[in-house]
Amino acid sequence: MKGDIQVDAAPSRSQRSAAIPSRARALGADDWLAAANALLASDNIRGVQISVLCRKLGVTKGSFYWHFRNRAGLLRAMLDDWRRRMTLGVVSRLTRTATNAATRLRELLSLPRRRFSAPATAVEMSVREWGRRDGATRRAVQEVDLIRLQFFEQCFVELGFAPGPARTRAYLAYALMMGDSVLRDTLGEQVDDETLVETACALLAAQAQAPPSRIDDSPPHSPD
Repeated sequence: MKGDIQVDAAPSRSQRSAAIPSRARALGADDWLAAANALLASDNIRGVQISVLCRKLGVTKGSFYWHFRNRAGLLRAMLDDWRRRMTLGVVSRLTRTATNAATRLRELLSLPRRRFSAPATAVEMSVREWGRRDGATRRAVQEVDLIRLQFFEQCFVELGFAPGPARTRAYLAYALMMGDSVLRDTLGEQVDDETLVETACALLAAQAQAPPSRIDDSPPHSPD
């Protein structure tokens, strides 16, 4: 693969097993992914290096190779983890727990206002920056964007909009959610959380009103 996902040599499975002390084996793949995501958010993708991760976690490289074949394997796992946690997991949870489309829409638009939004936004922005330099990552971002857009669109279809207007409103809703996740850090206190979400839902879900009939003030025609 091209870009930042580079293949490097890795020890054999037997070498990895022998090299890992019991303390290091207690680290799971999720621990490595959490540490890698923290580096991604703070130092961008070029900062995600095996040696740096090992120093931060206080283990040898043997522990890393127990879970990942090489750095490229870690980066692929990071993209899969981002897709699962930030998109597929959200879609699955809201499909399962939200009782109707209006509730799902409200929940989606409130995500940037949740307490966990800051670290999630940092990872999101870093993944998108990574995608500007790496083709595989860019394709992953495009896939995630489409999944999110389609989930928004389904909400508007269920609210009674035709496919065309539903897609347009879905795009606007997604753009609002993404923009709010960025501006929340600097301008978030300018707007009350609940007021913002309720106003956005009211505007986006409002059915278009038919234009008033045009008043014809021309004189009536005389019958022939």
